[in-house]
Amino acid sequence: MSAPARACEVERWWTWLGRNLEYHSCDALQSVKVPVFWVLAGKDWNLDSQAGAPRIREAMQLAGNTDLTVRVIPDAGHTGLMVKTGLPNEPIRWQYAPAYWEGVDTWLTAHGIAR
Repeated sequence: MSAPARACEVERWWTWLGRNLEYHSCDALQSVKVPVFWVLAGKDWNLDSQAGAPRIREAMQLAGNTDLTVRVIPDAGHTGLMVKTGLPNEPIRWQYAPAYWEGVDTWLTAHGIAR
C-alpha cells in the first residue's frame, strides 16, 4: 500500500473513531417501540457494559417500551466471541459465548418467534 493510501486509511480510522466515541444512542432509543433483546459484552473494550445497561433501560423506559431484555455476557468481547481480556490485540477465539446463543434462543422462544 502506498503512503498516500495508508494516510487515507488512517484518516478514515480517526474519523470513524471520533464519530463512534461522540455518538449517544439514548435519543434514538427513546423512539423504539418494538420488543428488544440487547446483548452487551462484559469484556468489551469499545463499550462499558456496566454503565451502558442502565442507560439502555432508562432510554427504553422513556420510550414507554416495557418489552426489553438486556443481558451482559461476562466472558464475551465486542463481537460476542469468547475472550480472556477483551483487548483488541487478543488472539481471536472463533467461539461465541454460549450465553449469547442461549439468550437469543430463550428470547425468541418466549416471544413466539422460534420453537
